[in-house]
Amino acid sequence: DEVGTQFLSEGWEGRAELVQAPQDGWRGAVGVQALRRDLDAVGDEAYVPQTQVTEFGAFALQRLDRGRFGVEGGLRLDSRELDSVAGRRDFSNVSGSLGLFFRPTPDWFVGVSVARNGRAPTEAELFADGPHVATRAYEVGDASLDSETVTSLEGTLHFDRGPFSLDLHLFHARYDGFIDLRPTGAEEDELPVFAYVQTDAEFSGFEAETAYRLWDEGERRTLDLELAADY
Repeated sequence: DEVGTQFLSEGWEGRAELVQAPQDGWRGAVGVQALRRDLDAVGDEAYVPQTQVTEFGAFALQRLDRGRFGVEGGLRLDSRELDSVAGRRDFSNVSGSLGLFFRPTPDWFVGVSVARNGRAPTEAELFADGPHVATRAYEVGDASLDSETVTSLEGTLHFDRGPFSLDLHLFHARYDGFIDLRPTGAEEDELPVFAYVQTDAEFSGFEAETAYRLWDEGERRTLDLELAADY
């Protein structure tokens, strides 16, 4: 009958881009993005303290498409400042990616990309300390966490001919300082205690999807048979 906790969020976000006119296969854009947000929680379930988040980023994207082959890349610089009653942290990260693609025939597309990305911790990962009823856990942050960085490699294969299409993605990612929420074995307020920790981690897998168009009557009425798998 009563509201136990209020989660309040107020802020603004802005983004500006300069998009290049396509010229001789070149396309691209540069831009900036900024965010300011005030977060607060009031009540028995207020497991994250009042925090002010300020973010700023600048980015550039470029793509060269020569028909049968091409290259694309991106670069982003960003900063995040978290000012809380529990402490204050500042983070700066650089992220970049480079990809190559090739079309051996009009039906086939093959691509490979490598990327390195950085992510600053969130306010919950840094400052959480209380019962999080939505997850049925008592969550504890770590104000000393650093940014997590990941280096990833991804391969893409696409085939499209007539009614048949195929997509296959292979990926491998290696994290330095992966931020994870793990059980401690303790109990608080009749809830299991989970703590944010930082460790190394690797992720590998694939995603595959194939489709066959069984029937179509124009673009608005179609019937497809699809099969997908991932690991």
